[in-house]
Amino acid sequence: MYDTLTLTKQGKKDADFVLKNEHLENWQFVNNGTGEVLAQKIIIPLNEVTEREKTFHNGSIGISYSHKKGSISLTTSLPKLVYGSSCIELLTSDKDKVYSLLSEKIEPYLDADLSDFNVYRLDNSCNLPLSKPIPNYINSISHLIPQRVGTKNKGTFQGETVRVQDKTETIMFYDKINQATDMQKGDKDLVAESMRAVNLLRYEIQNKTPQGIASKKRYGKKLKFANIFSDEVLQRSANLRLLTFEKLLITVPKYDIDFETYQAELKYMREKNPRVMNDFGWYILLREGIIKVSDVAELMQGADYTRQAIYKTVSRLRSLQNKRSKSSKLIDEVYEQVMLKSKVA
Repeated sequence: MYDTLTLTKQGKKDADFVLKNEHLENWQFVNNGTGEVLAQKIIIPLNEVTEREKTFHNGSIGISYSHKKGSISLTTSLPKLVYGSSCIELLTSDKDKVYSLLSEKIEPYLDADLSDFNVYRLDNSCNLPLSKPIPNYINSISHLIPQRVGTKNKGTFQGETVRVQDKTETIMFYDKINQATDMQKGDKDLVAESMRAVNLLRYEIQNKTPQGIASKKRYGKKLKFANIFSDEVLQRSANLRLLTFEKLLITVPKYDIDFETYQAELKYMREKNPRVMNDFGWYILLREGIIKVSDVAELMQGADYTRQAIYKTVSRLRSLQNKRSKSSKLIDEVYEQVMLKSKVA
């Protein structure tokens, strides 16, 4: 459902919020050349474990305050906060857990009413359990998405991640277990370690700016922390998971076929060139969903092709179609899981 969350608030330190225990060494201060404090921040580790005298963590809460801008921000991964791993999805019923755990973790360092904080970033995501190794799905997804989608550019990284992004939004598909077990030094996801046999595709929509969140095609308004678990926002988040996927990956036929016109044109073209049935042209039509193999057979029948010619052409087109049939089945499987994850429990 949700993962990374960034909250912000304009205000004055010790008036609109209080930063506590600033004498502790885990607070970091940024100074200018004259010693003036420009900003300060603290990283609160989550899910700490000790193995062989080494301490690891998975996730954190970052708090930073800009003295210059007069603004405070807080960033964390909500599934890591609640479940210790983003391999487990946050539930709509986790609202109270999120509020209580977040308040408990920040209490030694920050006193503030988080419900009034603005949502700066909100990752709307889900983990899709699938039947085959995740690189198979990544390759199929990458193949179907063009290099540019509206204002977004596509990037494919090491066959493990497909990313479509612009300044306000990033849409990603990647191998969640592989990402979670390939942690940086000092990080360890014990949940992911126990799920290595699971094929888990991560589908993630990163809403990266307040302006992007407020756009009509996303949430239609700026959000407060208190809003994100409202029925309205939960339903919109669910709808966006499905709508965004369909816009990227589900091909809808663009035209109704006028058989009489097509058959007349095919008769005329055949008189000019007996080998008019060009494989590549039909392949494009099939791939774009404009025409089906059965439509081709019907066109040829109406244009007085022999049964043998129709059979040979249909066989050739089915072989072209079969080259992408596995890919289509993989996308269908992903789509089914997205539809399941786009229902509000």
